[in-house]
Amino acid sequence: MSIYADTHRENPNTPIQVHPLLLSLSETINASETSPQIAAISENDERALTSNLYTSPSALPLLEMHFATKNGQSLLLT
Repeated sequence: MSIYADTHRENPNTPIQVHPLLLSLSETINASETSPQIAAISENDERALTSNLYTSPSALPLLEMHFATKNGQSLLLT
């Protein structure tokens, strides 16, 4: 997550797209590094929604999903 934040600080005019789940995960871990409440991670996490790095999920490309043992077509396309 710090890579995104550092890049944004160095190049504030360059748009950086960060999925809300990654922002929520980062905020959850930062809240308690010893015992993070992983169940609290959500696309609707208010901390993620108010981040200057937030990108709406609809603006992001589709996620590719594959089984670990197969290199075939995305499961989302079948």
